[in-house]
Amino acid sequence: MENDRILLLENLYGTLWLILEDNSRVLLDDYDAGTEHFYSPKIQDFNNYINLLGNISVPYMMFNNTFESPQMNSIKYDASTIDFLNTNGLHIFLTENLMKYDSDRFYHSRQDKANFQKVNNDSGLNLGVFNNPRCGQLDSVQDLINNNQLTNVTVYTSEHNVADAFIRYPNIKFKWKDLYLQQFIKDNANIPLCKKNKIEYTFINTNWRYEPFRHVVAAYLKNYNSKISWSYSATQEVFEKNMWFKPDEKLLEGFCKLNNSIPLNIDISIQEPTVLEGNILDRFKLPKYEKMPTILTNYYSNVFCNVITESSYLDITTYISDKTCTAILNCMPFIIAGPPQALKTAKTMGFKTFDKYWDESYDDEFDHTKRMKMLFEVIDYVASLPQTELTNIRDDMQELLIYNRQHINQMVL
Repeated sequence: MENDRILLLENLYGTLWLILEDNSRVLLDDYDAGTEHFYSPKIQDFNNYINLLGNISVPYMMFNNTFESPQMNSIKYDASTIDFLNTNGLHIFLTENLMKYDSDRFYHSRQDKANFQKVNNDSGLNLGVFNNPRCGQLDSVQDLINNNQLTNVTVYTSEHNVADAFIRYPNIKFKWKDLYLQQFIKDNANIPLCKKNKIEYTFINTNWRYEPFRHVVAAYLKNYNSKISWSYSATQEVFEKNMWFKPDEKLLEGFCKLNNSIPLNIDISIQEPTVLEGNILDRFKLPKYEKMPTILTNYYSNVFCNVITESSYLDITTYISDKTCTAILNCMPFIIAGPPQALKTAKTMGFKTFDKYWDESYDDEFDHTKRMKMLFEVIDYVASLPQTELTNIRDDMQELLIYNRQHINQMVL
């Protein structure tokens, strides 16, 4: 079987089916996934998430792809199934981030990326403004609803504020449930906590998949005493082309330092940099290393603060991911370069943040360029503090850091 196939899991009457792109069906237990790609083990994810859901009694589907679902676009049920779903409800779990854009509907897939310059990267999104955004996964859900006259559909996503962001889908009920994050916490909640040593680095910043905003943050941090993982090389022209604002002299200076240092490794040894080309396909690039990095532990022992580059930045919904939870599990204070109100989301989930120690007002800025500049100001401030003060601050915030780690353990229970 091809490992990049788009699969839809369906469980309406207690039987787990995989629906393939041509709408043919195979029992989940009978599907031969072959050797799944380490970066995207779809069948393993399905099985993990099914276990997390337990004995769910409501009919449900699960889709673990960032693209549209050709299955949901075309499925047509018989009258008795439609009546069953409208009576009992249909829950749809979207386990990947929502792919957002602000134009007339178009179809996109892993195989056909011709339209991706429109996705999550247009001028409206860069300014934090959308007229009437849409989403490929939600368009597919809407097709399923329209084609079957469904009246009782609830969509679970890993993102908050979805209903407010996507007003074009008024007949979809939205709820938050992050199955990926739940599995990550289950797997890692009890990792050993390493002893904190003398602070040698002010910041740590870890990166895997390429995103332009991650390039910006890593470049800026290179101006300071930072431990960074970065394996992407680019000319200055490509760097500026991938950005959404004009870089100043300090950012360009950091870019040159970063570019002259790659590949920068923390926990794994990447020997060859990945070259960026200055187009939307850069966002599909990964380091040249056939293994996912593991959660870091001892690499945090001599660092003061984690500057987290979340899964996305130019966004209209909000969330925190395994990246923020990794900092929490390692009892690290953090600054989040992510969607607006990511810190607010963390607080809603019961975590405490660090407004006692530095300005966190960047979290409420919806203009992405202004928010990034506010993040730079926070980084500048923390970097200006002498080591003795950083050590005192770290000692003072221990109760907060331990609380956050214990709260994650309670979330697992």
